[in-house]
Amino acid sequence: MTKSTIDQQGPALSESDVVGIIRDMLGRADWMIPFIEAQVQYRSAYYGMTAAALLEDVFYDAVFNFVARFHSAIAMSKPVRGAVEAAGDYVIGQLAISHKNLRKPEDVAVHWDATVSELQDWSSECPMMVLLSGHSIVSGSVRQLDLQVVGKARAGTPIPRSIARGATWAVIRWSEDSRAEVLQKLDARPGSWKAAWSVLSPHFRTGVDQNLIDLVVVPALVTEGESYLIEIGTRPGAYLLPRTLLSAIELKSNNRGRLIPKETLLVLLERARSIGHWVPLPTWPAAYAGDRPPDLYLPQRQAFEQRFSPTASNSGEPRSGVELDVPSATQESLLGQTLPADPRNS
Repeated sequence: MTKSTIDQQGPALSESDVVGIIRDMLGRADWMIPFIEAQVQYRSAYYGMTAAALLEDVFYDAVFNFVARFHSAIAMSKPVRGAVEAAGDYVIGQLAISHKNLRKPEDVAVHWDATVSELQDWSSECPMMVLLSGHSIVSGSVRQLDLQVVGKARAGTPIPRSIARGATWAVIRWSEDSRAEVLQKLDARPGSWKAAWSVLSPHFRTGVDQNLIDLVVVPALVTEGESYLIEIGTRPGAYLLPRTLLSAIELKSNNRGRLIPKETLLVLLERARSIGHWVPLPTWPAAYAGDRPPDLYLPQRQAFEQRFSPTASNSGEPRSGVELDVPSATQESLLGQTLPADPRNS
């Protein structure tokens, strides 16, 4: 399997099959948390369109590595950059998919040419993956399942400066709709990554998809073990918009191109959710990701130093799948200094 060429071998997947793979991947904390942290770190370090482009690659690389490890018969590929005839931004199991990475719902460009005035509506050649990293709104409501209003809810990220009197932080387990079970009420928001992990990780061992566990602000009078309707706009997650929905979409325009209006996108996201074409994402890891910018150079240097490692192949090239564990002696003798450690591990 290669990321540099289009390979149409392997089983052909349906849209639902692809959603299933993404659900499997993001349902595991060891895959989900680094992915969510990247959404914050890349957006803090790069301008909007650059961050979105890089985060598309983060998504593709995450799925590629997951598929290579757990579904090795499935082929993935990306078209040659700039190829006019290419449909979609990547291919998973022979299914071409376009990709949009958003902080929250907004107008989405589908045609980058503002001079094409006759393009009033648009139909896609392939399904579209929309990755939302945040709620569409910050505040919402909590109701009992019989719809009786309990009070207000607030997304846990962005972190509020303070919470209202009569409110509390809580660990919840979302369903794939607005229902959520209150697992644990907290005296205060965990103040560090380590503290958050100690609170949340016990709930990961219940056999529930780990992407459904989140931290939110709810009324203090909610009861642990009870389920409520917690509605905070359109929830973050990976939404696969079926090709059948992307037909004759009325567009709007700005000075850069033609766009799907935000209002239309919200309807499409809700329809994708209603048919199970989405994978929810929690927001709590983003609160602890920090603004440490991603290092694009360090992986290049690690790959270079791997050539001198005993784990390298006879050709001098790094072996596929081998962790880049470079001996300190090699680092010091070759480049005179050691690689910086991840500050979160200190």
